[in-house]
Amino acid sequence: MTKRATRNALLTSLRTGICLFVLSVSLFAQDRNPIILIPGLTGSELKHKVTGEKVWFKAFKPKSEDLRLPISTSIEKMHDDLIPGDIIREVKIGIFPATDVYGGFIRAMEMRAGYHEESWKDPSDDGDRDAIYVFAYDWRLDNVENARRLVHDVEALKRKLKRPDLKFDIVAHSMGGIISRYAAMYGNAELPTGNRKAVPTWAGAKLFDKVILLGTPNEGAVSSLGSMLNGYSVGGLRIDLPFIQDSSKFTVFTIPSAYQLLPAPGTFRAFDEKLKPMSIDLYDPKMWSKYGWNAIEDEWKTLVRPKGFTRSDGSRVTDDELKKVMQSAGDGVVTQRSLERSSAKVASILKNQPVKLVCEDHNKLAANARIQDYIISVLGGKESTTGN
Repeated sequence: MTKRATRNALLTSLRTGICLFVLSVSLFAQDRNPIILIPGLTGSELKHKVTGEKVWFKAFKPKSEDLRLPISTSIEKMHDDLIPGDIIREVKIGIFPATDVYGGFIRAMEMRAGYHEESWKDPSDDGDRDAIYVFAYDWRLDNVENARRLVHDVEALKRKLKRPDLKFDIVAHSMGGIISRYAAMYGNAELPTGNRKAVPTWAGAKLFDKVILLGTPNEGAVSSLGSMLNGYSVGGLRIDLPFIQDSSKFTVFTIPSAYQLLPAPGTFRAFDEKLKPMSIDLYDPKMWSKYGWNAIEDEWKTLVRPKGFTRSDGSRVTDDELKKVMQSAGDGVVTQRSLERSSAKVASILKNQPVKLVCEDHNKLAANARIQDYIISVLGGKESTTGN
């Protein structure tokens, strides 16, 4: 590979079409359970734990806080003064119309399905049925930590409701599905250290009935690598100005969850400027130095979307040529394969589960009326969970 934007491009297997998937997993059989809505990456507000100032999401940068976590060799020490607030229901930037994120889904469940929203801290007497609980979390942190917190919060809620037998349904978007999958498979347990293999105990499955995943990257997503190289977008926009909310690659490099969303070992595909396959191990630190993927280096041009470029010999590669090697069925962020599978080395709750295909963009899944109707039918027991 050569250097700079006009030279060799590393092309990956990111899917950029617009078909979304809803995957439903039935662990038990029980109707009208309480629902837990788990948002994806960046889908929860973050606020300062002392001042209460909202830091994420704000169109303009807060005066004293940013999203970068302290870097440490111990993941347990990578915390700051920010804590989760509410989930993000909509995003409003300046004069532009508000964009629905998760608020529309909650309204649909209330108005079309008869559910009502409840509080984790102070649930009502009806909090054990036809209820919605939103699980806001610090999406920057380790996914295992957030999964363990989910289990802890559910168990605490059951005690408050005095319903030890109660099971919950989960609707999880994107990375929220990774959290719910871990919670079901391992419960409150930490991952083993060293070379010991993680063996699912299904300790958390006793807490859940149906698990519905919206665009969950069970095999990872190459867009995570793209965010490390270019920063992440809000509403499809990447803006770097002094007064705009920081979303640069320097922030992404401090976020543990970004690394956990990288394509699973053995699933990453890369191509050189001649569109010939390359052998690249994403989990080899030498590769990150070789291709300039470190935050302090920016010498190589790496493409994660089919955008035409000029080869080192001066010939042109078009968008359409790139689409043939870069695209596969998916929702623009997560491929269908990644939704339907997890790493071949890890047992999954997703094996042989039905998938509902609906054309939609990854960030609009929860707001899609057809998807909402399908979820309502699954939760009400009116849709088959054995095949679609």
